[in-house]
Amino acid sequence: MKQQLKERNEQLEKELAEKNRELEIEAALEKVRVISLSMNQPQDMPEVCKTISLELQKLGVREIRNVQTAIFYPERGIYMNYEYYAKHHKTFITETSYINHKVARAFAAKMMKGKDEFFIRHLKGKKLKEWLTYQKTTNVFIDKYLAKACSLNYYWYSLGPVALGISTYHPLTEDEENLFKRFRNVFELAYKRYIDIEKAIAQAREALIEVALEKVRSCSLAMHKSDELRDVVKVVFEKLQELDFAIDGAAFIGTLIEN
Repeated sequence: MKQQLKERNEQLEKELAEKNRELEIEAALEKVRVISLSMNQPQDMPEVCKTISLELQKLGVREIRNVQTAIFYPERGIYMNYEYYAKHHKTFITETSYINHKVARAFAAKMMKGKDEFFIRHLKGKKLKEWLTYQKTTNVFIDKYLAKACSLNYYWYSLGPVALGISTYHPLTEDEENLFKRFRNVFELAYKRYIDIEKAIAQAREALIEVALEKVRSCSLAMHKSDELRDVVKVVFEKLQELDFAIDGAAFIGTLIEN
């Protein structure tokens, strides 16, 4: 009887611990949902990466190097890299080429196959040194901790045109990999928000362009003599500046044709 009671108590404690763990995980995922839905501009994406990193650390995942997202533009051979480095406490936004190294090419090819693709790569010893040497030739942030790290481990999950990744100084356990996968599922909210923001920005810019064109049309139709052409050119110049074109001046060059 005592043994049965002991086993029953142990089972209850185990179940309670599992329920508490699940509550902790759900609370962490909810924080990522909240920060994802609060995004107002594409530049907010690194805060999502930072939140994921901090919550994973609270849940016991150690030796996190960074959490990052990659949004692919295959026609240019690049991806926009939004990332947070845990030990450095820094966020970065970098336009990164994936065509100049076999590891980067393999990663990009795997991710762009489609949703639910998974890419994992472990680098250590000579391969890690070679990878670090290559990174120093690029525009990515150079992590000083890699010089003494035992290994560098990449884990990437694809959601189609975007991927969520984590890199660590020691390999993740199977439980940690599964935990990160749950954050991947929540991250999809952040990407949808990102797309909505990009669409809104594009629509707003298109509206500004139309307003600028209409101003130029109105000024052109109001002309009564050739000297007023300089006023049209001035309006063109001002409107291009408002649209963030890097120009120093504007001019109209015409050719007189005589019969």
